[in-house]
Amino acid sequence: MKKIKFLCLSLLLIFMLIGCNENNTPPDDPSKTPSETTTYTIHFETGSEVSLDDVTNIHQGELVVLPTPFKEGHTFLGWSYDTQTYVDFLTFEFNENVTLSASWEKDIYTVTFLGKDNEVLKEDSVYYNETAVPPTPPTYDGYQFLAWDSSYETITEDIVITALYETVQVSLKTKEKDIHNSLYGNTNGNVLNGGRVTYNVQTKTHYYSVGNTVFAYNPETNQTTTLFSVADEVLITHLTLRDTTLYFLTTNTHRFMQYDLTTQTIETLLDNDTYFIIAYDNYIHLDYVKTSTYYSDRVLGLYYHEDHTLYTQHTTETTNVNLYYSKILYVPRDTAKVDLRAHNFLGRMTLKDFSAEGIEQIESLLVLDMDSSFNIDIIFIGQTDGEQTLLRYQTTTGLTTLEPLSNTPITGLNYDGESIYYVKNSVVIQYNLETDTTNEIITTSTKLTNLYIINYWLYFTLEGDSNLYRIHPDTNDIETLMNN
Repeated sequence: MKKIKFLCLSLLLIFMLIGCNENNTPPDDPSKTPSETTTYTIHFETGSEVSLDDVTNIHQGELVVLPTPFKEGHTFLGWSYDTQTYVDFLTFEFNENVTLSASWEKDIYTVTFLGKDNEVLKEDSVYYNETAVPPTPPTYDGYQFLAWDSSYETITEDIVITALYETVQVSLKTKEKDIHNSLYGNTNGNVLNGGRVTYNVQTKTHYYSVGNTVFAYNPETNQTTTLFSVADEVLITHLTLRDTTLYFLTTNTHRFMQYDLTTQTIETLLDNDTYFIIAYDNYIHLDYVKTSTYYSDRVLGLYYHEDHTLYTQHTTETTNVNLYYSKILYVPRDTAKVDLRAHNFLGRMTLKDFSAEGIEQIESLLVLDMDSSFNIDIIFIGQTDGEQTLLRYQTTTGLTTLEPLSNTPITGLNYDGESIYYVKNSVVIQYNLETDTTNEIITTSTKLTNLYIINYWLYFTLEGDSNLYRIHPDTNDIETLMNN
């Protein structure tokens, strides 16, 4: 009986051992596949200094939310694996652990370069940590470029960079103004003052006359050379340059002559009394006395520079002749009118009669501007009851008084493209047209007569003195120019 019990207990123990696994866990559910029981891991390669934790225990088919990494100066595009890119999430369809690599795009920043007056010089689009290309710093009169106020290398944000300048003393001795034009042999202002100074635009040379001699002055080298002289007891005036020919008049004899700068020869072109010359393009306009067997008459003529032909076009009663491109503006003698003709003297129209404003006579006229509709901007010296006044007339705005009526003589009217200049007795006055301000340039002990302007240089004459005087634009020193 005891043997039978032992045998039964033994069989029971064997069955119990067979029914259990090594881990004392129940056997796998035979209804589940291996893919449903296997888990996977996603590893992230950020490509930046910031790392991310792996995502583990992922089953196939599971929706995985993906993290967004950070990299300075870059925009995240997504996670790449094989040929696919994932951004916010992915459905895990892999049968292995995977490594996702971050895709990045460099950020682009705007670098704005400003000039001295905060004007935009350039806007440059630059990738993160790269270098912008600055513009060439602009030049400003009286200023020198120092540096940019910020670095334009290793750009990491939108930035505005401004050019820094320091003030410097800029020499004006060779600086040019637009009033000297190759179409004209001299400016209206210089010619109306007797034309003893003119400018060679090509060689940057001043030509001036003292007595019977003409000199050439180079402001760059400060060197003066003698060009030529004519007979004694004359004064050379109305210097007018066309190409390499310097036209001029002589007082006393009143001859119209020329000096060839190339051949260095002098020639008389007209023995008739000639009182005034002014040039436009290839024509020299002359105010001279035409004579014949039975009469003589004062006329305006055209001398053609190319073939040296003289044409008489108009019997003159004109004064204060100004050329403005292909038009002549002038004052009919002893009137207060401003008339207009073509440069070949054809046609005539009165632009303005100032007698209605109480002006009896225009003594000096200087044309500043005129448009295609003949709207004019002029400065003139008017006379009423023996007194003088300085006036500006603009067709669009009317008449403006710059100097009230006075018995103090006004002379030497001239213009440098920005300001007008005139003489009141022994004082040279500059009037700035833009700011409507005046400035006394110099005062002399002797009465001044004529003013000549060559760029920033000012030449003048004194009453009873045959010398010429010159003011240096940098130092304001006055130099006496004599005929030694």
